[in-house]
Amino acid sequence: MPNAALRGVPDHARRRIKDAARENHRSMPVVAIPYEPLSEEELIERVRKLREAIDARGGIDASPETIEALIQEGRRR
Repeated sequence: MPNAALRGVPDHARRRIKDAARENHRSMPVVAIPYEPLSEEELIERVRKLREAIDARGGIDASPETIEALIQEGRRR
C-alpha cells in the first residue's frame, strides 16, 4: 500500500485518522507536524491562485461561492 504524508492536519483530525486506522487493523505513524491555520489573506491568495490555475486549464466553476459550498459539503461528510 502506498504511503501518504499529511501535513498541517489539526490534532482532532489526526486522532480521527489514527483511530480509523486502528479500527481497520492498519497503522499510522505518529508524526507531530504543527498546524497553523491560514489567515484570511493567505486563504484568499491561495483561492485566487487556484482559480487562476483552473481557469488556465479551461477548468471548472471555481467561484468563491462554489469553493465554499464544496468545503462545507466536505465538512458534513
